[in-house]
Parts: sequence; structure tokens; C-alpha cells
Amino acid sequence: MCVSECVDPPPHGELAKRARYIVHKADWCVITTLSSSPALLGQPFPNPTSMSDGPVDKSSGIPYMYQPTVSYIVQDISQNSKVTLTFSEAQFGLKECLLTKDSDPEWPMCARLMLMGDMHLVKDAAGNATAKAALFPRHPSMSSWHFHQHTFLKMDINQILLLDYFGGYSNVSVADYFKVNLD
Repeated sequence: MCVSECVDPPPHGELAKRARYIVHKADWCVITTLSSSPALLGQPFPNPTSMSDGPVDKSSGIPYMYQPTVSYIVQDISQNSKVTLTFSEAQFGLKECLLTKDSDPEWPMCARLMLMGDMHLVKDAAGNATAKAALFPRHPSMSSWHFHQHTFLKMDINQILLLDYFGGYSNVSVADYFKVNLD
């Protein structure tokens, strides 16, 4: 059951479908890069960021971002493309995730997801068009961000870990993840 208007998540145990649901429903996540800043060199550097895997009615499963070229994210991935994206169903307002006497965002029934892989700048015109179509309908203010030069980013997913029940994280096959159809 959702507190705010939303589609209920897939049942526990449907790992690939649950992972795709989380990525598609999320408007933001935490990206962790390895810092290239001299003061933090090599340290994990988490940063909340807006993201999308496609317009509301079409999930691609591929996370896209729009970042200023001066951001730590862009600077870090130019030195080491390895990243982890972290998601929580807590952002969806699910009852299992509310902070009450019976639930908490850390409760295992409030799913958490980590995507690990490589983040790359999108450099070709077709890729930029795809990223723009994924992001701008869901984050309309991005089209007016003219205060810095921005670039689109795209993630190549190598590993997926999902916690949606008791017993710890489950590995989700990347191939199964991309086979899921949420439409």
C-alpha cells in the first residue's frame, strides 16, 4: 500500500522486476564515486542526484543523469568511472518505509537497491537525445539550467544487489533486470 499516489511494488522474491520498479520509480538516488579531489583522493564520495531511466510511461532500466561539468561527479568519473547508485523505497512513501512504531526506512520490507558499474559521459548526438528524453519530462526544470555547462551521463550496470526481505542482499542478474518489461 502506498501513502502517496503510486503503483504498488512487485512482490518480494521477484528480484529483477522489483529492481527495475525501484529504478524507474525513483526521481533521485545517491551516487558514490571515488573522489579525485586532492583532499579526499580515493575516498568514497556519496552525492544525492536526480536521475531517470526514461519517461514515466517507458522504463529503459538505464540510469541517466544531467550534471554540471564542474561537479565532483563529472570530475570523479573522468578519473575512475566506477560508481555505485543507491536507492531506497523510502522516497516513495510506502507504509513499510514510514518512521512509525511499526516501520522504519531501515526495515527490510522497505527495499534498498544498489547498482554498481561504470558511469560515462554521453558524447554522441543520438545518446544525448535519448538521455534528454529520459530526464527532461521527469525533471522539467533541468531544461532551464543555464548557470553552468551541463553534460548527460549514462550508467553501464555490472552488478545489482537488492534487499527486499529478511536475510540480506540478493544478487540480481543484470540480464534478467534488462528482460523485465514494466510497460
